[in-house]
Amino acid sequence: MRIDAHVLEAHLASIYSRHNGPVSFVDETYRFSSHPNEWPFYVMTGSTVRVEDLAKVRNDIGQIAGGNFWHTTDAFQERRHGDIRALLRYIAGTSSQTYVFTSDIKDARSLEDARRQCFLQLLADLASQGSGLIVFEKRRDRVQTNLDVSLIQAAKKEGLISRDIRVVPGTPAAESLLWLPDAGSWALRRLIAADESSWFRLLKDEYRAIDASPEKEKKPEPAAAKGPGSEAPVGHKGEGESRSSLQSITQGPDNVQSIFRSLGNQLSPKHSPHAVQSFIRENFSR
Repeated sequence: MRIDAHVLEAHLASIYSRHNGPVSFVDETYRFSSHPNEWPFYVMTGSTVRVEDLAKVRNDIGQIAGGNFWHTTDAFQERRHGDIRALLRYIAGTSSQTYVFTSDIKDARSLEDARRQCFLQLLADLASQGSGLIVFEKRRDRVQTNLDVSLIQAAKKEGLISRDIRVVPGTPAAESLLWLPDAGSWALRRLIAADESSWFRLLKDEYRAIDASPEKEKKPEPAAAKGPGSEAPVGHKGEGESRSSLQSITQGPDNVQSIFRSLGNQLSPKHSPHAVQSFIRENFSR
């Protein structure tokens, strides 16, 4: 671990020691590609853990990972499927997941706005669940991290998120609990981008799904099922993966959204996506 990670770890530990109530950890996944059949989307994931359970969960996921490093994409490429399944099952039993989604992405600039839309809606929802402390994985670029900080400050001033919540940037090297939203985001990405539902099913129904797409805004309807549909085995022999019964996402961006909206536990965003979109344009237009 680098020295700066040690310093950040100590800083976070000090914050935890003075905090009562749930703590949420935030990461994201997205796709923005020039390939005509790879429709864009952005998802931010919040994993919420009771503050008194932080040390135990941190120790447990370290044992699952077999060390002090974890990145689900790397684990998948290394064919550590059993470890991924074990982590997702563990997450289902120890933390709740909140997913905020948008597919309203047209170019690089709107990609950043999609992050802002998802981030603000996620922060508002996590706060409504009682999370007064939120740790998000900061981006490597200092300028981008500053954009996130500016967004949070402006949203508090506007009243979109409570002034009382504390939102702190962190890194997986300093806080392994950021592995939770990393794995949760990865599982949902496999469903949306690869049409594989078995990973996400390991989370059972311990999640909340919020569509924050302003261009396709509607009130979510109650879902009849708890998961993303029936399955049929596919993939390499021995992988045990499966595809959802939904149509291929290559048919268009609306189908990317339909996959997300097929999930159970659909909730309305805390703020109108159009209102948040207007706030973003007024405060962060170039």
